[in-house]
Amino acid sequence: MGPPAEVKKVCVALLLALPLAAYAEEPPAPEAPAEPVEKVSLHRSTVKAMIWSLIPGGGHIYLGDTGTGIAYASLFTAFAGAGVEVQRRNEDLDRDDDEVNVPLLLADKVWEYSIFTTARSALQADGLDLRAAGFDDTPTSELITAPFSRHALRWEVAVAGALGILGGIATGHDADTPALKDVQRVQMLGGNYDRQEANVLYGGSVLGVSLGAAAAEEGLFRGMLQPILQNRMGERPGFWIASGAFGAAHLIGLDGELNLGGALWATGAGAYLGWLYDRDGNRLAAPIAAHFWYDFLLLSTMWITAPDENAFGFDVEFRF
Repeated sequence: MGPPAEVKKVCVALLLALPLAAYAEEPPAPEAPAEPVEKVSLHRSTVKAMIWSLIPGGGHIYLGDTGTGIAYASLFTAFAGAGVEVQRRNEDLDRDDDEVNVPLLLADKVWEYSIFTTARSALQADGLDLRAAGFDDTPTSELITAPFSRHALRWEVAVAGALGILGGIATGHDADTPALKDVQRVQMLGGNYDRQEANVLYGGSVLGVSLGAAAAEEGLFRGMLQPILQNRMGERPGFWIASGAFGAAHLIGLDGELNLGGALWATGAGAYLGWLYDRDGNRLAAPIAAHFWYDFLLLSTMWITAPDENAFGFDVEFRF
């Protein structure tokens, strides 16, 4: 998922250049990250907790935080159950498999985020000073609401949002399809809806997926993987390996197809978001906000300019 190739060439260069330029400068004193002074040791209890986290909510239950574990398990089950129902209804309507199952995607993001929070809790339970080791200890409530906080007004977040709009416009420019005003009905989420209903459902899907992806992926890659790699391998190697891992995670697009361009784009985006994490003193709020607004504005702009090219694969019928 992302802008066409000609836009990617410019934007990837920008996203790769910004962190490199930033590392050549001294970051502002108030935002300067503290040097990790404590090495991360993966004790047996941490490893066990991470294994249990492969079951949604299981990691927290293993650590004794039963309420949090049940909350994650319940949310995962609710989304997964809705996804199964959407799949059943689509099969009854004899639809193909091109549509992205949005509830199942949200269930996956809940699970991914629970892995990140399990890792933080397990390391802390083993006596690690999270801040001293380069991890963010910000409460989940603040991380989830980061896209709607003061961080949304920062220029680093605005850059990401602008790139999202640019990508959406470019997709609409290339698509030889009518615009949103010409939509008559949309087949989506196991049903058939008119344009007004589809706008509401699509908007809700975009909001949920953008927030889920931003929180879960930033938690896993910037909040967990990057500090572990930097702590063990050094700042620069850990930074680039984490960025490359983020790119590799996007080798398969939402449509299930191999997407080498998307992986390159995600590697550049991962470098930008990783730079922002380091620049903010190992804080996830700004990377989450930047990730959210990129995804949200990209998906929204694509829907407005070329609804038939929407990233979820919803089947759009036009008036002519």
